[in-house]
Amino acid sequence: MCRTKLIEAKGLYKEKEVIVKNVYLRNLRNNLRKAILLAGDSQFLEATQEDRAIMFWPNGDPRPMSVQEKAQSEYLQSVKDKLYFGFNNSICICPVCGAMDKDMSFDYSGKKWFCIDCHKKRKAFHHNYK
Repeated sequence: MCRTKLIEAKGLYKEKEVIVKNVYLRNLRNNLRKAILLAGDSQFLEATQEDRAIMFWPNGDPRPMSVQEKAQSEYLQSVKDKLYFGFNNSICICPVCGAMDKDMSFDYSGKKWFCIDCHKKRKAFHHNYK
């Protein structure tokens, strides 16, 4: 059984929780998250290795780059940034604790998915300092 809970305040949804209670569905969710993260991780690693090959000599010393190599390096950096920020903002992983196997809650104000534990702590922290 999967449960989605929307909490409404002043006509706008402020948060959304996705809770999976069935063990088989939970395992499926966790395995899908791991597969997505492994695919993204391999792309990130590939881009990092290619970027290092452009920027450094094989002995590790920095090397001068042509205009084309600088453009290629900037492109690879943008690919790495998109992968990093994409996973940081996805439902696959909590940006605070890095949990991949927990139920998640969406915070509309921050536009990010957090595990329910971190989301509760975050709400309590912001509530105390308002």
